[in-house]
Amino acid sequence: MQRDDKATDAHRFFKSSLPGLKSSIHHAIADLREFRESLDLDEVVDPVLSVSLNDKFLEKVNLVALNRYYAKNESANLEHFNRLLVDSNFFGDYRDYITNQIKYFRTVYLERADDNSGNILRMKEKIRTVLDKDILRFEDILENIDLLLQDSSKKMLTTKLKYRS
Repeated sequence: MQRDDKATDAHRFFKSSLPGLKSSIHHAIADLREFRESLDLDEVVDPVLSVSLNDKFLEKVNLVALNRYYAKNESANLEHFNRLLVDSNFFGDYRDYITNQIKYFRTVYLERADDNSGNILRMKEKIRTVLDKDILRFEDILENIDLLLQDSSKKMLTTKLKYRS
């Protein structure tokens, strides 16, 4: 009984954290798109990624209990939950990763701009490719979060309708 309570508590906390994560990812996508567009204008604007784009909420939840909850109560979502755990490695470190990529890009851009090198276009294309790939990955993560949130709300709606009858 106590294990079930811990699993339910872990699930509640996890679910309540997903909307904030979802919002952070939406903002990250918008910032990355703006940065990508600024490359075309030669007025490069740094993306302002939210500090809430992280995986810190996972440190506050008992992942074993949460996994137990999904295995027992929402087995259809167990794969989505596990996928989000894997994806958390990506979005958890993304802010540092993209900041380093941009710093590298700026350093190379400034060096090559000084000598009027044609490599600038190739460098911009490389960073666009990275950004496009990252945006797609974030969009996939959003779809997964939506699936985790959606299934729960459908179950709650079905339960409410059963009690109304």
